[in-house]
Amino acid sequence: MIRITITGQRTGGKGLLYEQLEQKGRTALVPTYAASALCLPTGACFNFAVIRDSSATIFHGKPKGNRYDEHGECPPCGGTPYVGVVRMSVSKGFRVEFFEPEYHKTKGLVGQGRIIRENMQIHVGAACSHGCILVAGRRRLYPKVFVNPLKAMLKHTSLIEVIVEPRD
Repeated sequence: MIRITITGQRTGGKGLLYEQLEQKGRTALVPTYAASALCLPTGACFNFAVIRDSSATIFHGKPKGNRYDEHGECPPCGGTPYVGVVRMSVSKGFRVEFFEPEYHKTKGLVGQGRIIRENMQIHVGAACSHGCILVAGRRRLYPKVFVNPLKAMLKHTSLIEVIVEPRD
């Protein structure tokens, strides 16, 4: 199993967040948070930084397409980790989608929130976020800091769990 942990601890760094999809609208530099991936069969581990803020929180409103209340942020998972699966597409590339087992058909989660969120993912930033976890850093660094190390781990196991901790 691969355990991806999104912590509540700030890294001291900043990441770029867009107001709207397709890198449009206003931009803001937001705090980044520590994250790690651990491959349990091998003990291999790597660290990376993520953006947890949603565009709704930062830009004070609901960006077009954001269906979620509670500022659109991905809620902490509580006692049970989310299930993660790798997704690939030509337009969005490599990413990890995560959900609660009981919502596997719709790829949804509630966590410690109040509403069901669908299609929560860990993917490349800088972007607009409607609750996804964005890997911080420049797009050209995304393969080096996230994709390639995770693909190396996936050679040993296909099981992924995602833990989203409350913010400090």
